Amino acid sequence: MKKISYLSLITFVMIITGVMYFDTSINILKEDVEINSWLCVILSYIIGIIPLLFTIFIANYEPELNIFQKIKKIYGKYIGFIIN
Repeated sequence: MKKISYLSLITFVMIITGVMYFDTSINILKEDVEINSWLCVILSYIIGIIPLLFTIFIANYEPELNIFQKIKKIYGKYIGFIIN
């Protein structure tokens, strides 16, 4: 049986916590700002798609390489080193 690493556990807890407060934060924002809050929510979804598309692109780039090799190949030696 595989053990869960601390990094995986912390990431899982952060994601679950963020999801739990997502609905609450939208409702508070809606009550405080009223009309402009929906514009903020829609704009944040549009801006949030950009990192998602980058992640999907990197994941599908060359399946036989690991993530560090993919980033070095896409961004070059120096920028890939900084990103990694």
